[in-house]
Amino acid sequence: MLELKNISYQVKDELGEKTILKNINLTLDERFVAFTGPNGGGKSTLARIIAGIVKPTEGEIWLDGTNMTDKTITERAHMGVSYAFQQPVKFKGICVIDLLENDYFVGDLSDKGTLERFAEKVIVEHGRVDFLINNAAPKMCGINDGSYDDFEYALKVGVTAPFY
Repeated sequence: MLELKNISYQVKDELGEKTILKNINLTLDERFVAFTGPNGGGKSTLARIIAGIVKPTEGEIWLDGTNMTDKTITERAHMGVSYAFQQPVKFKGICVIDLLENDYFVGDLSDKGTLERFAEKVIVEHGRVDFLINNAAPKMCGINDGSYDDFEYALKVGVTAPFY
């Protein structure tokens, strides 16, 4: 059984804080669930929170009596929780540096020291860096606020250079 207890999610934008989800309480006994509703209704955000892609601002997520609120995506997958993307993931193993909080690396790509620390981290964890792509999306938003289309566009127009 999946239980969501008082799940809330807020984001900050140029106008301040925006509430996306507020005090969601839900109990599901089924193993496969599809959320339907209008655009902007919070379906994808709720699914991403359940899968662990984003963390709720408040609340807890329980699965079969285990609190999984702080578990990683991988740990949740081992518990049987997954997320089906609307578009297939095209870039497995990509490492991201972003100005906004994320699960991999936070920093300013224009700062040489930050870029070197990022490259060192990737090399330690993966053995090499194949390419560095400077691809700030035209909307100048972080990875959490950009859409899949923004990411795709940024990759198309980004400046790519081999890393040696």
